[in-house]
This record gives sequence, structure tokens and C-alpha cells, in this order.
Amino acid sequence: LARLRMQRRLRAKVKGTVRLTGDHIVFRNSEVYGHMPGGNDTVVMASGNNIFITKNHIHDNGNMDLAVENDVHGVSAGNGTKQVWVLENELNRNSGDGVQVGHGHTPGATE
Repeated sequence: LARLRMQRRLRAKVKGTVRLTGDHIVFRNSEVYGHMPGGNDTVVMASGNNIFITKNHIHDNGNMDLAVENDVHGVSAGNGTKQVWVLENELNRNSGDGVQVGHGHTPGATE
């Protein structure tokens, strides 16, 4: 962990979604809430390499009262993403998984 040198740092209070695209990104000490897409989605999506997601509060996303499936996940990593650290976050009251990895994996893919 000490060898990771992060170049960009993001901090926010966001009502909606966060897309972390690129390499060497830190997303910390932020609050992300209130994303109601009407379908399946991810609140904090990581796509790239060496992405560090820490000490965030990701909550109250998606509609848990719907009779149909409404998976709004707290954190997810896109295909081909490498070295994502998800540490010391508080993920609660999201209508999907807190952290979902590998959902879009293509069988037989090398990465």
C-alpha cells in the first residue's frame, strides 16, 4: 500500500453518482447519497488502475421499496480495472450490494 502514489485527490458531497476514470485516483472523506436511477446502476464506479476509495459514506441510493429488482450498488469496478482499494467506507441503505466486483466478467477473458 505504501508504494501507491496517488496523483489526483477528490473530495465531495454528491447527490447522485461518481465516476472515477483513470489511473492513480484517491476518492476519500466524501458523502454520496440520493441516487434514484429507476433501474440498476452503481453509485461509485471505478474504471482504471490504482484507485483508492476510502473513508466515504455512501448511503440511501436506489428505491428499496419497489416490488421489482432495483440493484443500485454502492461501489463497483469496471471490466479491466486493476488494483482498486475499498477501505474504511460506510455503505448503508443502498438497494443493491455495498461492493460488487466481477458482475460484467466475460468468460474466457484473460483480464
